[in-house]
Amino acid sequence: MKTVIFLIYRPVMMVHGNSRKATDGAFPSVSAAWRISEENFFKNSSISSWFSNLKLRASYGMMGDDNLGGLYPDFAYLSGYTYYKGQSLMPDDPFSSVKSKKVIGSAPKGIPVTTISWMKIKLMNVGIDFGFFDNRLTGEFDLFKRMRDGIPGTPSDIMFPLETGLSALPENMNSDMTVEIRCICEME
Repeated sequence: MKTVIFLIYRPVMMVHGNSRKATDGAFPSVSAAWRISEENFFKNSSISSWFSNLKLRASYGMMGDDNLGGLYPDFAYLSGYTYYKGQSLMPDDPFSSVKSKKVIGSAPKGIPVTTISWMKIKLMNVGIDFGFFDNRLTGEFDLFKRMRDGIPGTPSDIMFPLETGLSALPENMNSDMTVEIRCICEME
């Protein structure tokens, strides 16, 4: 007897660029599924009369998140000036203040933000789909885990003199984790 394995495998690699960061992000993912109920050894077994569908699946992937809640504007990793920032009246003759022109100014952008990068999210899902009695009773069970690393925050241990007008730059310094177990059953 020859057994054919029905396995679905799907690798994916995405590379993203962004106007808020000087570096690109690479985010791989992979998923696989095995429909055991389609295998010859399962079809020929005694449990196939009441266990009509059985599928195992798993996936793992990474995502990048650049939505950092307005911590800094686009291209903040570049130094330079912000033009058309403010205005003043400049006299045509420095010794006479009667006639003046409006002059549009510029301001330094401040310290370039190079301390922050993509927030990286790792996702993992393991699940099983099942069906009993010619799929009159179906369901799925999932274990889902999400880990976020590099959540931006502003360090509180860095101080600048007040006269400089500078403040600590945001950094990728926080992380969190979410775990969820889900079971759904339906009956015809």
